[in-house]
Amino acid sequence: MKKIIILICFLFTNSFVSAKLNIGNKSPGFILSDINGNRISVTAILADNKPIILAYFATWCQPCLKEIPHLQNIQSKSNVKVYLINIDGLNKEKIKEFLTKNNITFPVLLDPEAKITGENFEVLKAGRANIPKLFLISADGIIKYIKDGYDENIEKILAEQITAIEKENLNKPKELAIFFSNSSNGYLESCDCPTHPYGGLVRRATYLKQQREKYANNLALDSGDFLPLYASDAIADLIFKIYEIMNYDAICIGDQELSYEKFVSYINKYKLAFLSSNVNYCEGKNCIFLTPHDKIIEREGLRIKLLSITHPDVFTLFPEKITKKLNILSTDDILSQTEKIDYDLLILISHSGFDIDKEIAEKFKNIDIIIGGHSQTLLQKPYKIGNTLIVQAGENCQNVGKLVLRFDDKKKITSYEHEITPLTKDIADHPQIRNMINDYKNAIKKK
Repeated sequence: MKKIIILICFLFTNSFVSAKLNIGNKSPGFILSDINGNRISVTAILADNKPIILAYFATWCQPCLKEIPHLQNIQSKSNVKVYLINIDGLNKEKIKEFLTKNNITFPVLLDPEAKITGENFEVLKAGRANIPKLFLISADGIIKYIKDGYDENIEKILAEQITAIEKENLNKPKELAIFFSNSSNGYLESCDCPTHPYGGLVRRATYLKQQREKYANNLALDSGDFLPLYASDAIADLIFKIYEIMNYDAICIGDQELSYEKFVSYINKYKLAFLSSNVNYCEGKNCIFLTPHDKIIEREGLRIKLLSITHPDVFTLFPEKITKKLNILSTDDILSQTEKIDYDLLILISHSGFDIDKEIAEKFKNIDIIIGGHSQTLLQKPYKIGNTLIVQAGENCQNVGKLVLRFDDKKKITSYEHEITPLTKDIADHPQIRNMINDYKNAIKKK
């Protein structure tokens, strides 16, 4: 049978490292099927908070077969997880037979003829797949070592590299991971269909749990519109309970929350960290703040000030029966009173829309981070104005964002990493929330 690509094994050590994919780069992403048909992503693999080894192999590749026992020894001796990536193109049963025959117990991902990951991981060069090839990737997704070809000293080399990663972790600068979300719009789960291919609160809860275990120093922030536009009591009740489980550090009040007539009573009913710096709720002439108007959180000696605003323009199309109960204070008045004297980091959670957020960043240069919402904008990287980073994670609970800030001894930001993670099927449903959703759906069917 004709091969689409030419497959080559190296029987010798090859010192070539690509100019494009270098040590220190962020690992390319992928989603591959495993030997049992499950869809697995790099994000899911790294959720265990361990360094990983990705090793490309084929059943006919003898150097690959010689390398695998070394990898088994490394995994048994160190805090590392090994994944094999098979590029044969054989059916799963044939590959399973090969694994059993050779006593290979590693999880195996399938990339027939390296069509999916071959170019990004530079396994394919000029139509040829050069194997064996392996990558050592740290728990934060950074490529720490690349090896082309078989080397009989690979155990020693990998042991030294893994030790170096462990030392780096000991000397790591102070860091803060901020998980952010917006515009959930009541999406409990994904249909995994073209109209909503991924997402759902049931997966976001799992993601947050996994990431909090990975980053002890963290914040989870939501910029509002977590309820659907027309929320029934049943769906509102369920979503409030789900948000209690997810345990956000601060939640902005979106216009869709305020359109739900029982929202004010629900603030007292549920233990959620709502925060609003400019929304007053009025009964007649008596107006009160619904929530605290600012918040100071400490993480490892870092004082973080949180403000939260809902821009008046988001209520333009709302009926008078809602708007007459709201007194929205001026954003400018709120932000102009903030001086950098009692905090190290200022984060604004903004339910205003991306265009307004840009105007705010231009005007108030002391804001470090703006967690945006309302416009449902998907920003694949932070939008930077001066020293202010604006982030937003898109619509309908399809993604969740992560911003990891690193600080020097003077508590100044020295670097950051940003990631938008699609909530795909390889992120397992949160068991408790899955049961709650099933109960809700069954109750709806009975009506």
